[in-house]
Amino acid sequence: MKRLARTSLGAALWSGVVAASMAWVPPAAAESAKMIVMQGIKAGAPACSGCHGAQGEGQSAAAIPRLAGLDAGYLLRQLDSFADGKRKNGTMTPIASTLTQDERKAVAAYYAKQSIKTSVAGKSRDTATLALGGAIAESGDWTRDVPGCS
Repeated sequence: MKRLARTSLGAALWSGVVAASMAWVPPAAAESAKMIVMQGIKAGAPACSGCHGAQGEGQSAAAIPRLAGLDAGYLLRQLDSFADGKRKNGTMTPIASTLTQDERKAVAAYYAKQSIKTSVAGKSRDTATLALGGAIAESGDWTRDVPGCS
């Protein structure tokens, strides 16, 4: 395996195996994820859909991110980072900490499978708005407790 991982082809294959293992969720866990997203869990995590939406559309006006269509591995890493305290957020840290690793994996896979909704047709995107979005993505907006994406 070490020899295979040293080549670029081997690295690409290994990445595919890791990505596939992150994306696959047993059917029972998928149902559990839908329940968590829609209803929350008794251990204290509220329904994800309350903020992020049932289809992961988010709420741009409230700076709640869209999750639909994002990579399951990325979403799981973020949830794990909130859960273990590497990433701090007053809302997400206690929620992610309440979920088990399997529940976080299932929720990440659920939102990754949701379709991305397209923006309203004809809506203009001026350069100032795009620049502001880029700055928030890069550094966050700590006046509103919004971390950067990196």
